[in-house]
Amino acid sequence: MKTLIIDNESNQRNVLRELLSKYCPCLTVSGEAESISTAQQLIEDKQPSLLFIDVEMPNDSGLDLFKLFKHFPFEVIFVTEFGRYSIQAFEFNTLQIIHRPFNELKLIAAVEKARARLDEKQRDAYNQMILENLKRPVEDSLNNQIAIPVFEGLEFVRVKDIVRCASDAGNTSVYLTSGKRIYSTKNLKQYQRILKPYSFFRTHNSHLVNISHIKKYLKQDGGTIAMSDGVFVPVSARKKNDFLRAMEDF
Repeated sequence: MKTLIIDNESNQRNVLRELLSKYCPCLTVSGEAESISTAQQLIEDKQPSLLFIDVEMPNDSGLDLFKLFKHFPFEVIFVTEFGRYSIQAFEFNTLQIIHRPFNELKLIAAVEKARARLDEKQRDAYNQMILENLKRPVEDSLNNQIAIPVFEGLEFVRVKDIVRCASDAGNTSVYLTSGKRIYSTKNLKQYQRILKPYSFFRTHNSHLVNISHIKKYLKQDGGTIAMSDGVFVPVSARKKNDFLRAMEDF
């Protein structure tokens, strides 16, 4: 779970980072900031799932962060020595406050609560996606979205924006028309099943392609496909005839 630490004191950031590494291995600290102003850009760049924020910093309060964002896809754990902030934090609908010096059990419990809340958000988002897909007419099905499981949770993409999928050490790399690559925790066989209704074809043990994004078929070397993103994908010998029939029916 991608995590950021926001605290003006570097020694306090170091202490928390070491505790998280020791007691919360599910978290990956991908960035740190020493003020709210620097944290804003870091959050936009890193897209974290969880923030640890010091409530009391010299020039601003950690609570000021909530004035900068309209939507909060991340969870927040406040860190402070100042108990008076506890009620105010809950009014912002945040997770909870933990106090220094840290209690390891309370730290673990706070992280687990954050994970549970993120899971709930993802389930709600997934259910909403399914409802939106069902509302669309069949002829507009390529505008349907699928949920791609990633390390931090789920990423939603339109089917028509997927150019191809490639097997990657038991997981799957999903390549989009934007040039973005999404590393997913599902294997390629699972994507073959999910995307079968949308005219995707598995040309090879390691490759699944969107037929809509095929630009050219080359016969040499058993068969190669030129995709819209400029990548050439092989067609295995045993898949060749099935592939040509699929292209004729498309």
